Amino acid sequence: MKVHLLKPEDPLWSNILSSIRHDFYHLPGYVSLEAERIGGVPRAFLARDGQNSLFMPLVLRPLPLEGAWGDDILDATSPYGYPAPLFTIPGEQSGDAADNFARCALEALASKMRDLKVICAFVRLHPLLDSRQNILANYGEIVHNGRTVYIDLAGDESELWRQTRGAYRRDMAKLKERGVSAFLDAHCSRLNEFVDIYHKTMQQVGAEQRYFFSKEYFAKLKDALGQKLVLGYARRATEESETKFAPDEKIAAAGLFTECCSIVQYHLSGSDPDSPDKDATKLILHLVRSWAKERGNRLFHLGGGLGAKQDSLFFFKSGFSKLTADFYTWRVIFEREIYDAVTKQAQKTASPAPSAANFFPAYRI
Repeated sequence: MKVHLLKPEDPLWSNILSSIRHDFYHLPGYVSLEAERIGGVPRAFLARDGQNSLFMPLVLRPLPLEGAWGDDILDATSPYGYPAPLFTIPGEQSGDAADNFARCALEALASKMRDLKVICAFVRLHPLLDSRQNILANYGEIVHNGRTVYIDLAGDESELWRQTRGAYRRDMAKLKERGVSAFLDAHCSRLNEFVDIYHKTMQQVGAEQRYFFSKEYFAKLKDALGQKLVLGYARRATEESETKFAPDEKIAAAGLFTECCSIVQYHLSGSDPDSPDKDATKLILHLVRSWAKERGNRLFHLGGGLGAKQDSLFFFKSGFSKLTADFYTWRVIFEREIYDAVTKQAQKTASPAPSAANFFPAYRI
């Protein structure tokens, strides 16, 4: 078995993705951007044995503590989103042979992490891609975080429309009567307006500071994803074309969407709290759903609620589909003795809230 720890500029990173069904979370540009945002180093673990492979993007970070462990102790985390481990194992292999490769690859991962002094890893799995969590569970803890909503785009337009909650269909009809329309901006030319709306939304819902991505971050996201990123927005229609705007015309709602390997992701969105068109996001999702289907995509993943909870955001998304998928995280400790000692040290200086009881790694509460 050959083992690699890839840097984003290594052509092997892009080459391996060209042969594996993946999502935009696995792209070297996106992982690099996330590493910059959270203060880490972008890497991808790759284990290969013939046609079998395991690929996993990670951000390696220094520990947030000072002490006897030195500056070279690290931990690992997934980039934001669903950058699951990707196993490629030809279908003709027997179950035992496939499981044996997966076990050997994970043992190689653990060995590599120990060599790098990485004490643990927090990995988000992908609700729509098989991460072989039955095997992962043997090397760490699999935690069920909640459910996410997705749309199967195989049905015809009338079937997709029937899946839409009746109240939503009526809301969209009223919006159109008021002259509100949804548009797609393939070049994200109105990205700055989206960021303003997004920040207003985060303020309105009282989001944690980590969700306030900067304008610079969004500009780099656009550069990293290129044509895989599109902007959807809704506004009052005018007599002019969708590329010409009245001086006082404002966007009521907007969202960023990605397209990768037949999966469309509803990434981030916001609604202008000052707009009278409060339901405009529904028009955007309806438009993106049709656009995604027309382009031959298989799945439109809307995601879950805040923190994967079944909250009002989850309820909103479930108005477009009754289909849900499980969202899991994988929490693995490579150096138990050091992990426990670092956690004990952190607990001496912090008083974690009861809600943080299941936080991982515990020393980052």
